[in-house]
Amino acid sequence: MNRSILLPAGLALASGLSAQHHEWSFSFGSDQYERAYGIELDPAGNVYVCGAFDNTVDFDPDTLVDASITEEGNGDVYLAKYDNT
Repeated sequence: MNRSILLPAGLALASGLSAQHHEWSFSFGSDQYERAYGIELDPAGNVYVCGAFDNTVDFDPDTLVDASITEEGNGDVYLAKYDNT
């Protein structure tokens, strides 16, 4: 079962084969506004998320890696891919 939750503080992704089996989860967000408009899963188990954000957002779930992007203008859109590992 794949779930997504839109929270005021960020976006959370979770994946599992069934409701009783948790595979992985993480969250990401910006320092102002972010929204996911679409979440898709491909046959290989990769997750694709598209949406919009304001100011700066870090899409990498690893706290040791900074994958921050800062908007150009008044808000930007994104397409992020997360593999199943």
